[in-house]
Amino acid sequence: MKKGFTLIELLVVVLIIGILSAVALPQYEKAVTKTRILTGVNIGRSIAMSLDEYYMANSGFTAVYDNLTLGIPPGYTDKDGNPYEKLKSTDSIYYDAGKASQKMYKIQSGGKVQYQVPLPNGKSINIYFYSSYATADDGAYKGRIYCTGESNAAIATKYCKMIGGVKDGNKYFLK
Repeated sequence: MKKGFTLIELLVVVLIIGILSAVALPQYEKAVTKTRILTGVNIGRSIAMSLDEYYMANSGFTAVYDNLTLGIPPGYTDKDGNPYEKLKSTDSIYYDAGKASQKMYKIQSGGKVQYQVPLPNGKSINIYFYSSYATADDGAYKGRIYCTGESNAAIATKYCKMIGGVKDGNKYFLK
């Protein structure tokens, strides 16, 4: 008597593995995207808090990273991929510059920070951080964070809700 599995038993096992993979892979991709976005949110919050400190000390805002009490983690560069050893400019800072996964931060006027995140579908979302003393956008969002899609409400709904955004008007605010 030979021991082993029949062809039907092997096909059933392969089918079960295929079904589990089809269910698990989208959830895995969603979790990875959410983690990448939220990792960058922490850096955006740090920049906004540094703008608060600068405002309290100088009664105004700066767009120069070097003026802030801020430590940017290794791996951030300028737009050409040159490492920032000391941030001296008003330029945006990038992570993965020149790649499809490139993330960008820019200090805007009035205590506002923009964080642009590329998505797996080739689109992007923007997350805006406002200093507690923000004058940008008439100061309407002082101390708040909101998320919006790249001119696409469906993208904003999907990704901004995924990271915990709560809809208020046409924006998703993060806590």
